[in-house]
Amino acid sequence: MVEDNNRTLRDYGASGAFSLTSGISLPTTQANDFEFKPALIQLVSSQPFHGLASECPQDHLRRFIELCMTVKHNGVTQYYIRLSLFKFSLGSEAAKWLENLPPNSLTTWDQVTKAFLARFYPLSKTAEMHSKIMNFKDQEDESLYDAWERFKALLRACPHHNMENWLQLHCFYNGLSKQNKMTLDAGVGGPIMLKDPTTALQTIESVVQNDKDWSISELATSSKKGGRYDIDSIIMLNSKFDAMMTQMKQYMQCPTPSHVNAVNSPHNSCPPPMQICLCVSCFVMFVCPMTIIRLNAIYLIPIHLIHLLWNK
Repeated sequence: MVEDNNRTLRDYGASGAFSLTSGISLPTTQANDFEFKPALIQLVSSQPFHGLASECPQDHLRRFIELCMTVKHNGVTQYYIRLSLFKFSLGSEAAKWLENLPPNSLTTWDQVTKAFLARFYPLSKTAEMHSKIMNFKDQEDESLYDAWERFKALLRACPHHNMENWLQLHCFYNGLSKQNKMTLDAGVGGPIMLKDPTTALQTIESVVQNDKDWSISELATSSKKGGRYDIDSIIMLNSKFDAMMTQMKQYMQCPTPSHVNAVNSPHNSCPPPMQICLCVSCFVMFVCPMTIIRLNAIYLIPIHLIHLLWNK
């Protein structure tokens, strides 16, 4: 290798002139008067894709293409707009990925999307989404409308699932609760499994929309949702506990064993013995301190009330 004697050692160690390169090769356009407005670039970069595990690359591409479709100019193709703006929609690890690609290695929009999805939507992600679709289950107290919307979101997140419509419907119906299955069957006028896939899909959309329209009023009048009672029930339950605590305090003030005869006196202010049983499965037996004298003074009260009474 012939060395250049005109270059000093400093020249060999110093960086040369900077040249901006990108993994995307920008095409040419015939519209010389076309330029991207700063507001558009700011809009594209306002929600960048960082490459996090919680982000969906499919959703990012969908939003990006929708933004690009708002730009129209004679002589400027959509492919030119997308290839020019795509780098502004990336951030952090995703931006580094694009910078590390060989310069001008991606020349078409299809090549860009394939490389992007291959990096941020690997085969393991596809297998994970397949499993979520195949093993779909509606959540507790989830309405038919919400379940259907969540199932469609899984399909959109994995458009390359390669599942035919009949298999999608099988997965969705199999994951519904008994109540939602009955609602769906009643809405289509019989078992949905007797419908063809095209008719079933069209009918489901109308049934779930009707379920959504009427479920709003039901939520307003529902007294229990997900294990949470409404205000009226809580007030009533607190009132019962307050009354029971008052009675227990009265019993705790009964005469001591040295006043045995006073216990049986008709003028005794201590209330008569009673038994309270609210739930056999979750309540325990508590014996009054006067049990030695009055064996019938036995109460069944909640265990948390025992601690409350003794700590007062």
